[in-house]
Amino acid sequence: MAATAYSLNTVKLNPYWSEFKIATPASHSGQLSRSQVQFLPYSPDDKQKKLLLCRLAVLSRQHRWITLIAPHFVPSKQSLERWGIDPNKVLVVDAVNTANVEKVFVSACQSGNNSAVLAWLDKRSSYDAEELEQAASDGDCRGFVFAAPSFQ
Repeated sequence: MAATAYSLNTVKLNPYWSEFKIATPASHSGQLSRSQVQFLPYSPDDKQKKLLLCRLAVLSRQHRWITLIAPHFVPSKQSLERWGIDPNKVLVVDAVNTANVEKVFVSACQSGNNSAVLAWLDKRSSYDAEELEQAASDGDCRGFVFAAPSFQ
């Protein structure tokens, strides 16, 4: 995937990295009431998109990242702002090797630096839903997985 032209934070994922680490923009305050991973269809309908964007707007108020891993699209800065999402807190990870998407998702969730981690999976994950849930719980973040039909 190519780097985006938007003024979002972009990280190239080197296939040889074993971990994903990035500094938090500031220490976070406030806790989420419950960590969880939500599986969404690869192409969510308008209602699902609206609910997700509203949820991300609330999560962007925390002093932590919203990380997009291997996204199939990146909204413009203006679109994010229209939904109340702070574009300066959005981090885009372009995956060079899509086999690492699940590993990066788990590592990003566990880091504690993210209020939300979104990942797009093209194939069945080697991680099961309980492992993804545990990673989100460990890092006190919300996970959103856009899964291909064979994964759901």
